[in-house]
Amino acid sequence: MNLRKQAFVSILLLIIVLLIFKMTAFDVWLQNYFYDTSATHKLPLERWLISKNNETLEFWFHKIIKIAVAVLGFVILLIGVSGFLIKKISPYREQFLFVAFCIIIVPFTVAGAKHFTDAYCPNQVTLYG
Repeated sequence: MNLRKQAFVSILLLIIVLLIFKMTAFDVWLQNYFYDTSATHKLPLERWLISKNNETLEFWFHKIIKIAVAVLGFVILLIGVSGFLIKKISPYREQFLFVAFCIIIVPFTVAGAKHFTDAYCPNQVTLYG
């Protein structure tokens, strides 16, 4: 699949996912699996399966994931750039660089969009306290 088709399919899938989350309650349904409504003795932020107060789970499910994505993006970027020097990688250089670009741009886009949209983090929704 060439780069234009990949970009088109990626954008199309992004639009589909955005429509599903915006027009349905799928996100709330999914988040409910990670929130313990029966734990009324706890503060609302402590009712999450992975609470920021639990440093071990916070480390493994939040910080390590961020580090892993950054390392993966860097490695893919290095492979893509090395495609200019290594002839075996050369035919796949565009694909590697496209994936590296996506891994870099998506987190920045999501972080920026949080400041300008009405999409909230789950713990900011009144349903969860």
